[in-house]
Amino acid sequence: APPPPPMDPDVEALLRRLVDPDVSDAEKFHIRETIRYLAYRPTLPAGGRKRSDAAS
Repeated sequence: APPPPPMDPDVEALLRRLVDPDVSDAEKFHIRETIRYLAYRPTLPAGGRKRSDAAS
């Protein structure tokens, strides 16, 4: 099998925090809930509004 693609540095940082015994269970819960929200939210259209359009 081919090697897995390189992991995004932000994802690596989150994984390190999730296995760090010095990070509280409450913080780990918050990280997991945020990841879950982002993973399952609807995909934004490719030609969606630009950040500058959101303010108008």
